[in-house]
Amino acid sequence: MHENTPTHVALDDSKRKVVVGILAAWRGGAGAARDAPGAAPDSAAVPTAAREGPVRACYEAGVSGYDLYRQITACGVECQVIAPALTPHRAGQRIKTDRRDAVKLVRLFRAGELTPIHVPDEAEEAVRDLVRCREDCQRDVRRWRHRLLKFLDRHGRLYVTGRNWTQQHWTWIRSQRFELPVLQRAFEATLFALEQALARVADLDKDVAAQADTERYRVAVGWLRCFRGIDTLSAMILMAEIVDFQRFRHPRE
Repeated sequence: MHENTPTHVALDDSKRKVVVGILAAWRGGAGAARDAPGAAPDSAAVPTAAREGPVRACYEAGVSGYDLYRQITACGVECQVIAPALTPHRAGQRIKTDRRDAVKLVRLFRAGELTPIHVPDEAEEAVRDLVRCREDCQRDVRRWRHRLLKFLDRHGRLYVTGRNWTQQHWTWIRSQRFELPVLQRAFEATLFALEQALARVADLDKDVAAQADTERYRVAVGWLRCFRGIDTLSAMILMAEIVDFQRFRHPRE
């Protein structure tokens, strides 16, 4: 009777545990939720349900990244990663627990009310992590620049002859000396941290450029560079974050 009716499974995952919500065909649509071991939830809940018939699984994008998706699909189970920001929420429902979230998610999943996101493959995700690492390092550069300038400002060292971070400005910064050895050491440590952050960004820029020149990205990056204001780095950021531009060919109604 229920041979072709899939069991719907939703996983509410956190760092410590995973709560599994199940809507089984043979239970008449009643929602159930139970805890699963945090280390390998797919090995317990999803394959067990799959032995009873077809299974569709989902979980919201979060701390597990896409590794959980790959584990589940490796078991031969259809899985979707859901966009948390697009999950419907009932007005006035303020009490949240993992069990309630799992049951709500699986019911919305069976009703077709959830929006899945595109899941990159491992190579695409690796490039995305590289680009995001570069962005994190660039933020470190901005922070250390701010700290260095504030340090100099506090001690009356103001650069007023031109723009900051030009070659002349760097020459001026490196020429600064302080009489107190402790103060000189603090200045040198701050300057060194900034130079190290800049060196990391430069190295990562080379790595991103090398990826842009691979067969996988060369053509797409070339097309994106035709647009004004988009260089190789900007093109790779777009490629890493969007991954598949074809999914925008048919926008949702």
